[in-house]
Amino acid sequence: MGTESWEDESPDAVDPDWDPATDKLVPGDTVTLTVPVAVTAVGKNLAGRIHLDRMAFDTAGFGPNFTVAYDVAPAPEAGVIDEADGSVSFLRDDMIDDEIDATGTVTFALSSAASLDEAESATALLSNAKFVTTQLRPTQP
Repeated sequence: MGTESWEDESPDAVDPDWDPATDKLVPGDTVTLTVPVAVTAVGKNLAGRIHLDRMAFDTAGFGPNFTVAYDVAPAPEAGVIDEADGSVSFLRDDMIDDEIDATGTVTFALSSAASLDEAESATALLSNAKFVTTQLRPTQP
């Protein structure tokens, strides 16, 4: 993973800089984490998936007014598929080289419909968000 960056994309944001260690979400906020992702895939019969590790952070405390969306956008390459669910799958035998370059984004939004009480009592460590690569055995035709 490369150097991550955070941005406040709320429509009325005065400053786009956002730091998950010090800044807090309030109703109506939308923040985005962007991470350059580079995977080296070497090996025969190797397939895999690059995706957001949703188990790395607990957002259950935010309730129904909090949403998380993610996408891994790969550089175009043979054998690398941009999946509809936001993940990327790859089959090494179909790739031209061993490198997969992509950009991972995670968007966190707290709806303006959330009450202040709901927002104050919610807890989640957004900085725990991370992308992972899961190795898979290719399916046989």
